[in-house]
Amino acid sequence: MDEALWLFNCLPERNVVSWNTMVTGFLRNGDVERAVELFKEMPQRDSASLIHDDKLDEAARIFLEHGNPDGGEDIVSAYNALIAWYGQRGCIERLVFFLT
Repeated sequence: MDEALWLFNCLPERNVVSWNTMVTGFLRNGDVERAVELFKEMPQRDSASLIHDDKLDEAARIFLEHGNPDGGEDIVSAYNALIAWYGQRGCIERLVFFLT
């Protein structure tokens, strides 16, 4: 991930794909702290920025805590995304537990 971060930092212009790739890379490698740091720095973020099967609860927590700084995705859309994430993986009970 160090090389990927170096390349990311060298990019003259970053877009949502490059940001999401880095956040996902850190999550997949178990570095939730760095994923959160990058997520907070993203100029535009949405619930899709954090989709990762192995870290679903962590991704949901991060998104609910930090959301979109521009308000581009309202809370209804965020909750719909969470329901879809958990539902597609057959984990609705975890979602209910997580949100209560």
